Amino acid sequence: MRNIAQFKTTYYEDALNDINFYREKFKNLQQLSESAVVVLDCFKSSLKKQLKVAEIEAATGLPRRTIQFALKTLTQQKFLRRLGKAAGGRYQLVF
Repeated sequence: MRNIAQFKTTYYEDALNDINFYREKFKNLQQLSESAVVVLDCFKSSLKKQLKVAEIEAATGLPRRTIQFALKTLTQQKFLRRLGKAAGGRYQLVF
């Protein structure tokens, strides 16, 4: 009986932590700039899509510097992750 009570306690604590995590994620999403939202929308058509800055630039028409700033913000807030280094780097959604 004690194991069941421990399991339930752990389960509910984990669920509450998840709620807090997603609440924070939603708050961060609401505070994104318009250009960051446009960049994030590029990834919606395929969840495993990996895009380079040039591909995002072609899809959005935004200036490269604006895209780079948006990617930095999206990466810091863990909406995206960077794969690879330097000019060959790509970005992908974080799940």
